[in-house]
Amino acid sequence: MLESHDRTVKLIGNDGLAKLAASSVLVVGLGGVGGCVFEMLARAGIGKITAVDGDVFEITNLNRQILSTVANAGTPKAIAAAKRAEEIAPHCVVNAKFMRYCEQTADEIFSERYDYVADCIDSVADKTDLIVRCNKENVPVISAMGSGNRLKPRFTVTDVFSSSGDGLARVMRKRLREAGIKSLTVVCDTELPLKRDGTPGTVSYAPNMSGCVMAQYRNGAVMQITESCEVCSRKGKLYYVKLVKNAKCDGCKACGFGRKNYLVMPALSQIDCAVGDRVEISMPERRVKGSYVYLYLLPLILTFIGIMIPFGHGEAWMLMGGAIGLAASVPAVYLIELAFRRKKKYL
Repeated sequence: MLESHDRTVKLIGNDGLAKLAASSVLVVGLGGVGGCVFEMLARAGIGKITAVDGDVFEITNLNRQILSTVANAGTPKAIAAAKRAEEIAPHCVVNAKFMRYCEQTADEIFSERYDYVADCIDSVADKTDLIVRCNKENVPVISAMGSGNRLKPRFTVTDVFSSSGDGLARVMRKRLREAGIKSLTVVCDTELPLKRDGTPGTVSYAPNMSGCVMAQYRNGAVMQITESCEVCSRKGKLYYVKLVKNAKCDGCKACGFGRKNYLVMPALSQIDCAVGDRVEISMPERRVKGSYVYLYLLPLILTFIGIMIPFGHGEAWMLMGGAIGLAASVPAVYLIELAFRRKKKYL
């Protein structure tokens, strides 16, 4: 295995590859997105993959489903995936389940424990049931949203309740609220889909781009490895993360002050980390930008307050009050920014 993953080891090291090899991932749905996820995980070095799909390959799948070939038309997708793994990643143990995931088959599929679940299901009902089951079992899950009717997709990882413009995500938000689920990590497109009637149109690259983004996110979570951040202490479900001082760390918005700062993070995407583990941090961009807006307004607010307090006592007093307010805003901004960067719970 080490020889075939020589290039991977150069990036993540032997410890990272070992963590991948010890991981078990459930991939549900082996179509355009799920097939790509399966292949990327197998090639990356995941040790065991449970592949679930109740469908067979058809000739119409050739334009977009990476596991589909002319020769395997009519073959169950789960069986074809296992055969593919034998050819490209013989180290990977594949548990192929030729069945549709649904409420009736959930117990059989979850008869073993998984480190991560990739939801690549089309059916809204089955998708919702899988997410609810993962939430109940406390298993991290990432879910694929729509990839059809897109020619220039830009897929990103976000929370389904922060996404916009995706019809499937809109339906899922409603279903998840009804199920009492408040958060779900998804891969969705930031661009609006083209309007088409009937069955969605799909090009070769769109679902595979979504699958690659899912595989990349999951590999980072399973490995808990990066060149930038390390868990230095833990209190309950909060992890105190310190940026590691090394040549590859340029500082980032997660820290705001470079390599010396700390972050408090809840649960790290529900991955159970130990002190000393290196972790990948995903920052919600909007929250960071929002914090800057308030900090920019603070000097104006304090200056205005300084001017208004001595209002009516002459211009000199008002100018002096404004100057004091402006001067007071400098340490106030620094202290607030310091507290924000160290105490804000990012995830």
